[in-house]
Amino acid sequence: MQDKFGWGDLFDFSGRNPINTAVKSIETLEAAYQKLASNLTQEAIRIGLAQNQLEQSLGKLVAQIRATNLASENGRKTAAGLASDIDKQARSYDGLTAAQKGAETTNKAVQDSLAGLRKQLQADRAELLALGQAANPERIQQLAVSILDTKTKSEQLA
Repeated sequence: MQDKFGWGDLFDFSGRNPINTAVKSIETLEAAYQKLASNLTQEAIRIGLAQNQLEQSLGKLVAQIRATNLASENGRKTAAGLASDIDKQARSYDGLTAAQKGAETTNKAVQDSLAGLRKQLQADRAELLALGQAANPERIQQLAVSILDTKTKSEQLA
């Protein structure tokens, strides 16, 4: 096998005018080389432009990702804050519910106490009317004091 190429391998010198043929072959080779160089240069320019566009697109994507991450982080913080607020409101609601039950219990006790005082007042009035007819002034005075005392207690509870 032959390792070296000769001019004969690249050019055909079999014609009448081997020098002219060689010159034309060299010119053809040079034109092909210039065309190849021009094509490679244009392709390099296109690749460079495409690379610049890709870098710009990637830069925009990175900015969007950072903005999305920031928005997502802010969303997480907001959600955590809202969850905390909801927990506080739930505890407050539980406290209000317990206070309302306590108030209902107190109201029930006051109502029961008022009912007892009304019964006592009615009984005292009935007895006062009966004593007024029997004319016992000491007992009438005691019942009047009892009625006033019962009235004062009921006003304090109301």
